[in-house]
Amino acid sequence: MIKTNTSLRLFTLLLASVMLAAFVSCSGGGDKGADTGSAAAQATEAPETEITETGRAAIRDGLPDDADLGGRTIRLLCRNGDQSTAMEFCIEEESGDVVEDAVYLRNMKVCERLNCGIETKPVAEDRHGGSKINALVTSVILAGDDEYDMLANHMNQSNNHVLQGPYLNLANLDWLDFSQPWWCSSYTKAVTIDGKQYTCTGEASISMISSAYIIFVNKAVYGEHFDGSVYDIVLDGEWTLDKISELSAAVYSDLNGNGVKDYDDLVGLVYHTAGAAIEFDGLSASCRLTFTEEKDGKFFWALENPRTADFLDKAKRMLHDGNNAFGFPGEFDGAMLGKCINDTALFTFNYLIGTSHLRDMESDYGILPMPKLYESDDGYSSSVHNGASVFAIPVTAKNPDEIAMFMEAANAESYRSVTPAYFDVALKVKYARDDEASQMLDIAVGGLYFDRAYTFNTLLDSPATVFRTMLQTTAAIDSGMSTIASYKSKFDTNLAKLTDGFAALN
Repeated sequence: MIKTNTSLRLFTLLLASVMLAAFVSCSGGGDKGADTGSAAAQATEAPETEITETGRAAIRDGLPDDADLGGRTIRLLCRNGDQSTAMEFCIEEESGDVVEDAVYLRNMKVCERLNCGIETKPVAEDRHGGSKINALVTSVILAGDDEYDMLANHMNQSNNHVLQGPYLNLANLDWLDFSQPWWCSSYTKAVTIDGKQYTCTGEASISMISSAYIIFVNKAVYGEHFDGSVYDIVLDGEWTLDKISELSAAVYSDLNGNGVKDYDDLVGLVYHTAGAAIEFDGLSASCRLTFTEEKDGKFFWALENPRTADFLDKAKRMLHDGNNAFGFPGEFDGAMLGKCINDTALFTFNYLIGTSHLRDMESDYGILPMPKLYESDDGYSSSVHNGASVFAIPVTAKNPDEIAMFMEAANAESYRSVTPAYFDVALKVKYARDDEASQMLDIAVGGLYFDRAYTFNTLLDSPATVFRTMLQTTAAIDSGMSTIASYKSKFDTNLAKLTDGFAALN
């Protein structure tokens, strides 16, 4: 459990100075509350100068200056089964790791500011799991026991419980301002029905950022086959499914000479075939497929449209024509990146956190956003693994406006200090191999897109993950539009239950 005291205030100031030195070139300024300029001036006996905040550090929240939770401890039910989930809140001492120390500093600053403490109640589940926390939602919260003030859990598994009524309507709370940049506006829009919102996500969810879908490019392979920079293709707006097909087709080589495309060969693109190919969630989002539409307050299945048909045709060419791509049957999180590491793949689908597997890679690599469907599409979009953390306040919590203050402050401070540490320092400096990676990362996670069907996927019987299996074979793609049409009646019924369920909630 974290409480604030005088020594922690001093530690906060000192660590803030270290953090500013680490990412000042990326963020363009510091946190005025840390008073690092005065500390530096005293250390060097130079005149004090006023710090002018810019960029993220300059964005203020709307919480009152005299906010005071009276020493209350915020009890947080959360996950700590992998690096991304554990780093969201469960850091109780400095470690020397830039991101972990930034999270610890954030916790200190929020507690100091609001006069409160944090007590994490972690459950050993990673970003793929949330069932153990859901069991506690049923056995504790729905039983009426006041044991938790806030939850951070798997997106789809959290939303799967919404209609049972375990969470408070966040739209009714005074201090949550979802128009602020630290909240994911696309997610807020997707989960708000009948003016009610029961979960939210923002920049305190490190798993949201780390599990954004991206593409790794092996720069050595690219340089051997093409002139110019692949980054220019992205910046010129030409990074599409067709462009990936074109580039991939020019790369294939039967390195082991057995006449069969296999793991040992050089291929243009590696994708996942073991069970469900989760990266295809990100591909459908980046191509902006619309699963649902709203009419008069009701939602309907909307995937039957020309854009979806074009997506299937272009995905078929990219994944299955000739020697464009290789379907990898092993582990997605790490093993699939072996072909990128071994210089036998040009492009590889993965999460942003996949950079941690490439730190010892000898060849240079780059990070690219997921592709557009058409060159004419405005900008790039992506999505995140549906196990990224979202936040909720249980109906059993006392004085929920105080908890809302904590949620707003934690996400705002994450926006100002944790994301720059994770994104600008840990990725752009520590792992990524070139200056242009900074710009590519900004593009890759700057347009996160959530469809309502994706945020409530499990509750709706999984309509938004249909492409995980459909894109794996040409036969499934060829019958794809017929398959999608056959879902309409089922999902229209499920969507009606969702809207009716929200209307029935207090």
